[in-house]
Amino acid sequence: MITITKKDKPMPRTTQWVCNAIFLIAALSILGCTQTTSPTKNHILDVRWESGFTMPELLSESITITTQSDIQALLKKPWYTPIAIKHAKHAEVRSLDNCAAYFANRTASLRAQRDPENNALLELRTMCEATRLLANAAISTLSYLPEAILTAQAPQHFPKHMALVTSQREWDKHMQDAKKRVWADINTITHSLSQPPSQTDYQSETGLQQVSVVGRGDIDGDTIEDVILLSRDSTNEGSYFNLRLFVLTVGPRGLWREIPIDE
Repeated sequence: MITITKKDKPMPRTTQWVCNAIFLIAALSILGCTQTTSPTKNHILDVRWESGFTMPELLSESITITTQSDIQALLKKPWYTPIAIKHAKHAEVRSLDNCAAYFANRTASLRAQRDPENNALLELRTMCEATRLLANAAISTLSYLPEAILTAQAPQHFPKHMALVTSQREWDKHMQDAKKRVWADINTITHSLSQPPSQTDYQSETGLQQVSVVGRGDIDGDTIEDVILLSRDSTNEGSYFNLRLFVLTVGPRGLWREIPIDE
């Protein structure tokens, strides 16, 4: 377990496994159902953040978010603790303590110096990515998103990249299989449990995915509202743990697709 502590600050969820990467999936594919969706038209839809956005809880000081500019300011706010790191973009940088420093030194091999702190670093990195997405999101003028995003039927419609697969070999195999189009084509969801206000837990034969809504806004600049989701993945056996961030959108025919996240 990670034992980093800071008085009066909530700690990120941790496990005993060190996860090696944040999965920022960049495939863009039109997938999902064929149900017609009625859009929200002729409205200004502001950028929204929901309970899945936990960056304010990971900072050294209490922050109240009321506007999108408040979210932008979070990028330079100090974390609840500095994390000693290795393999930074700039070799002289030995620790990170805010999102701006993380983005300036982000590499694919970035790790914590102490293995037990890698899960804490993963949580902070993931929320930094989510913070930047929300900070840069634009208002929307059209939306096909349902108000209830994380329903029991969501795995039947969401892109297959949402599936929980721990083997890279199996992952590549599934991604190359054109017959597998949606999440449920890969994982058989045995049951789901809604965790209000904006999280649903999906149990499959592979493991548990705790999926939460981070926020909504126009991420890719087409004026259509998109949704940011976070999946906390763990397996039924062993101590595997990972965090994955997704941006999804849905069109007038109800077809869900993934929007690439720029790294």
